[in-house]
Amino acid sequence: MYSNDILVLFDWDGTVAHGTPMGHWGTCRIFEKYGLTPPELEDYAAMDGLPFTEIVGALVPDTHQDLARIIPGETLAFLELESANPDTEMPPITVIAGMPEAILGLKEKNHKTGIVTNREGALLHSYDFRVIPEIGTTAFNAIVTGNQIKKPDPCAIWMAAEAADFHHGIIVMIGDTPTDIMAARNAGAVSIGVAFHHEENPEKTARLMAANPDEIIYSPDELIYAIETLAAKHPAQDWQNRYDATSFSTGAAGQHIRRGSGGGSGGAPGRRYSLVP
Repeated sequence: MYSNDILVLFDWDGTVAHGTPMGHWGTCRIFEKYGLTPPELEDYAAMDGLPFTEIVGALVPDTHQDLARIIPGETLAFLELESANPDTEMPPITVIAGMPEAILGLKEKNHKTGIVTNREGALLHSYDFRVIPEIGTTAFNAIVTGNQIKKPDPCAIWMAAEAADFHHGIIVMIGDTPTDIMAARNAGAVSIGVAFHHEENPEKTARLMAANPDEIIYSPDELIYAIETLAAKHPAQDWQNRYDATSFSTGAAGQHIRRGSGGGSGGAPGRRYSLVP
């Protein structure tokens, strides 16, 4: 029997919605600004699931690697501006078929839900929710975005638990990248990897599987069963007060370092959270 106290946290892009064409379009516009040949969509999509900085670094010519540090930030800023432009030519983000029904099914079972995404909050709220009427902010008990804190920092998950007023039970992180799986592991949560496009992008699926999620699914139809099956195998935990911004400092390499004691993976005194699978 599974615990009915379940908080299900979703990554956004690649898990609930599909934004690869949008990201590619924005990247191409900034490449053109600097006189670079825009990447082909196929080349961009082949690296879907990697951090945006890694994608850009791989696409920028070796002779212009200085721009690899500039283009990601400029692209995100450009997309945020375009999201508020009613005449934009930006490709719309689209919902992944079956995910609205899966999220509704979780709500009908009285499970709390949330979003934990590295996407910037302005883009998520001002554009994504507007063009995807099937899913809006009311569907979720908590939303944590990249301008607040980024995965794989465990605080992203702990912050969501606090925002959702979720104090005891099982947290399940749903995502399509190794970063999502690492965030769950660092926070002491359960993870489910989604490989909805495994046939089109087997390399992405291989990277996801290498991160060793607790479960992997290939269709939104499998989601609720996978969540409740995993919940039956894992003991409920106390999540209250895990997130405490004052108890973290920044290490020399930019990691968050726990000052005090605390529960959960990554919460040991002075322990750096994992940045690799």
